[in-house]
Amino acid sequence: MEITWNDVKEKDKETYVLVDIREYEHSVLGMVPGAVAISFIEDVNKLFTLPKEKNIYVYCHKGELSVQAQELLQDAGYKAYSIKGGYYAYLETMLKD
Repeated sequence: MEITWNDVKEKDKETYVLVDIREYEHSVLGMVPGAVAISFIEDVNKLFTLPKEKNIYVYCHKGELSVQAQELLQDAGYKAYSIKGGYYAYLETMLKD
């Protein structure tokens, strides 16, 4: 399931974990405030340490790899969502605000 950055902004921050799944070398250049970095390529098993009682919102560069991560997490019993458009969509949203 996909959601947008506007959807995320409306949610109570206590109810979810925001996860940047890009490679660490990209995450260090800039991340969404409050996100945790867990590289899907380099550290996929760390995703399974996230709390199952919270919604998991994952993003990558453009929203493609995050769909795979979301499906993997859902298969493992997580309430996971891919953020449409990824980090690039976040930057666009921030420019409009």
